Amino acid sequence: MKVLFVDIDGVVNCAEDFGGRSKPNPTIGGLMGIAGARVRKLKKIVEATGAKIVLTSSWKRHYVQYITTKDDMYGKYLRNKFRKFGLDIFDTTLDYETKGSWYRGTGIYNWLAAHSVENWLVLDDESFCDYDETIKKHFIKTSYYTGLTDELVVKAIEMLKEET
Repeated sequence: MKVLFVDIDGVVNCAEDFGGRSKPNPTIGGLMGIAGARVRKLKKIVEATGAKIVLTSSWKRHYVQYITTKDDMYGKYLRNKFRKFGLDIFDTTLDYETKGSWYRGTGIYNWLAAHSVENWLVLDDESFCDYDETIKKHFIKTSYYTGLTDELVVKAIEMLKEET
């Protein structure tokens, strides 16, 4: 199985998608929103590689809440937005926090240890303090201002198609 570890903010949404504004969108409860154009780009990666989407984003708390109770409007928004473009979220990682620092890499490694994965990639606009050299080899850093671009889609497809 190929896996895309996906952040939301700065990947499938960005300031450019919302008129350059960096303030949250009040129409969805203060979250920035998800841009269809960026989700289409993510879909290109999934279609070209067969990769499964695993959320690493802080949005995953909303998604898990919605999946388990059907009682989270942000999680519902996320799932529905992805489904509108024919995408499903396969799973989520767990969060690890120590002394105010988030350890997203630990969640990725724990997820990888529990699953059979042939190749994987991290799409995120942030690098976390526990991203070691191995994660950095599988990491595509997007920008909060431009999100997932066509150039990064090509790079992601190439990286996921590489033999590991």
